[in-house]
Amino acid sequence: MKLSVFLLVLLSLQSRAEDDSIMGIISKLVNKMEANYPSADKLDNLIGEFKAYQETDSERDQSLADQVSGQAAQIQNVAQSLEQAVEEVKANREADNEQVQSVMQQAAANGAQIQDLTTSVQDSQQQTEAKMSETTSKLESHVEELKQEDGNLGRAVEKLESTMLEGKFNLQTQIEALTGEKEELEGELEEYKAKVAALEISSSLGITQMEEMQGELDAYKKKIADLENSPSTSSASSYLWIISNYERNRRMRKKITSPPFYSSSLGYRMQVYAYLHNGNYLSLFFKLMRGTYDDILEWPFPYSVKFELLNQRKDVPVMRNITSITNEERAGNPDVFDRPTTISGNAGWGFTKFIEESIVESKYLDHDKIYIKVTVV
Repeated sequence: MKLSVFLLVLLSLQSRAEDDSIMGIISKLVNKMEANYPSADKLDNLIGEFKAYQETDSERDQSLADQVSGQAAQIQNVAQSLEQAVEEVKANREADNEQVQSVMQQAAANGAQIQDLTTSVQDSQQQTEAKMSETTSKLESHVEELKQEDGNLGRAVEKLESTMLEGKFNLQTQIEALTGEKEELEGELEEYKAKVAALEISSSLGITQMEEMQGELDAYKKKIADLENSPSTSSASSYLWIISNYERNRRMRKKITSPPFYSSSLGYRMQVYAYLHNGNYLSLFFKLMRGTYDDILEWPFPYSVKFELLNQRKDVPVMRNITSITNEERAGNPDVFDRPTTISGNAGWGFTKFIEESIVESKYLDHDKIYIKVTVV
């Protein structure tokens, strides 16, 4: 609108101007203004667009205001919910505190009861221990009295039982060994009898061969008689140890032991052990063991022991060796010659190289057995 008024003023001035040059200048000025500024129609359009934009902004502002109002209402609701939740938590915490306080009071009461019970149990335990100690003392005293009264009888019974068991075991073991040996020899005797009978029938054999066979037969008969009357079945001071399965025991290279035996009817209890392959030698040892008659025997062991490897052929001499023990050796080896105190017995004493293994196998081994006689001298 202001621009239109300005143009009208210029036109009126143009009509009044007398100078063409001024009009030319004004005309240029008007043209320049029309080029630089929009026309009235354009200004009206711009104003209309501006009003429409203002109306759109108002609607948008109203919409934003409505959204903000709705979110404010939601926030208010959340704040109220939070306040209610806080109140509920406070109420629950107070209830929990009250419950914890109640539990603590109950625990304190229970602790006092437990303390009272513990004290009562300790008192009862002390009383029980005192009664048990008193009863134990009485029982021990009574047992001691019974032991003193029955001591002699108990020792006598123990000695009798031990003697019976040892004697029975010794005798049974040796009888079984000798019985087996006797049966083998009797079998061989029967074979020789058959040979003699065949020789008697056969006229092709001479009297000399018959006499040799008869001599061998007599030798076996004597051997059977000697075994039947062996000292190992009596109470003499000799013991016959028969080692069977010689070859198997030699290959195993382990110590083999005899059954325990007594040197005499009221003598020392002993045991013999051997190594059949000890550096190409046969090793023999004896050791003392706890026995029934130790109380009445002389200690340290005052005797020597003789080992004999018996021949099984008449052309082979008996191999003998005696353990000559000096008083200095007895005094210097209490673990060997003093009274035994353990079940396993004392340490051993004997010969590491009694006889060469090759000699044993060539002259003394027969039917996979050897015979060792042990005598206390």
